[in-house]
Amino acid sequence: MVFVKNMHTYLARQPIFDRELNVFAYELLYRSENNPNSYDSSVDGDRATSEVIINSTLMMGLDQVTSGYPALINVSKEFLTAGHLPSSFAGKVIPEILETATVDSKFVRTVQTYIDQGFHIALDDFEFHESWEPLLEIAHIIKLDVLKLGREGTQQHITQLKNYKAYKLAEKIDSYEEFEFYQSLGFDYYQGHFLSKPKLLKEKTIPSSKAIACKLISQLCDPNIKADVITETLTQDARLTYKILKVANSAAMGLPREISSIQEALIFLGFDEVKCWACLLSLISAEKQPDELVFTAMTRAKMCQLIAREMQYSNASAFFTVGLISLFDALMGVSLEDVFMQMPFDEELKRAVCEYAGDMGKVLKAVLLYEQGKWNDLEKNSFPVNLRELYLESLEYLKFISVI
Repeated sequence: MVFVKNMHTYLARQPIFDRELNVFAYELLYRSENNPNSYDSSVDGDRATSEVIINSTLMMGLDQVTSGYPALINVSKEFLTAGHLPSSFAGKVIPEILETATVDSKFVRTVQTYIDQGFHIALDDFEFHESWEPLLEIAHIIKLDVLKLGREGTQQHITQLKNYKAYKLAEKIDSYEEFEFYQSLGFDYYQGHFLSKPKLLKEKTIPSSKAIACKLISQLCDPNIKADVITETLTQDARLTYKILKVANSAAMGLPREISSIQEALIFLGFDEVKCWACLLSLISAEKQPDELVFTAMTRAKMCQLIAREMQYSNASAFFTVGLISLFDALMGVSLEDVFMQMPFDEELKRAVCEYAGDMGKVLKAVLLYEQGKWNDLEKNSFPVNLRELYLESLEYLKFISVI
């Protein structure tokens, strides 16, 4: 098995939610530089699966890539039959049997062997066919591509599958309205980019619980703001000050001494780092949000900042803020247009978020494409940095979740 080091080989994760929008697992996505928008036919399927496993285990550790949740990984019939999946991965990896597999009695016995070892098995992009019935009897998860099947086709499949005990997973859901529809059909799990595009509130005014946070963020976005102004602003919010100090004193920060004030945090963490944490904490503390939305906000903002540093832009903290603000509509339930009408954000920042203009906009666009696995489009706007490594480094930022 080959460990891929090329900077144009990509690895990303996509969350899978339960009915309450809690994360159940992550699917690990792999793409090579040859065909970055699909499961690459030019790369042997077994090699691709091996590279996903090696990239995710050797580079960071599987638990860190998936934050301790199970990992769904596409596997070919040949990969499973050859016994390449280590038994030590049982409970950590859920193999997804590709829809291209030919099902025969020998393969069913192979799959049963993995189940006996403790693996859960998923059937990927499933479309009903009687030849798959032996696997339907023993599979744990059945994934339906609702975009491909459409609402009517999905409903037909749900009816056909009602007598099988496997959990039903709807994938490629792209809006909150779609999530609610497929939830009404009785699906158990959901996958897609819908959480970043939630249903907007009817009101166009920022909720009062979040308006204070938004105002603070707009102040912190001022490139000319001074350290004493930040100190004065933050110390007026005891809860926010407490959380910043909690982050500063966490073992993950690794500072040599205990930090007891915002002034000390500015000295030991640095001006830009405190600004970034203040923006993030003030926003996600305003009201309880789905955990994965907070994760996305953290990793997106951090990846924007890391790219800016690698590109040697002078204002990396502004890139962090742009990544964070790009999720304001999801976090607040109010459109970005209405947010910007009510809050005095810098014009350059607005254009970066809404039009992907300027350096900040280009970096934000690249991060969004990476998140969504639209890597073919990413090649057209490539950066001379290792995006895969920066993505994985941004995931390390999630180690602070237990603190905040």
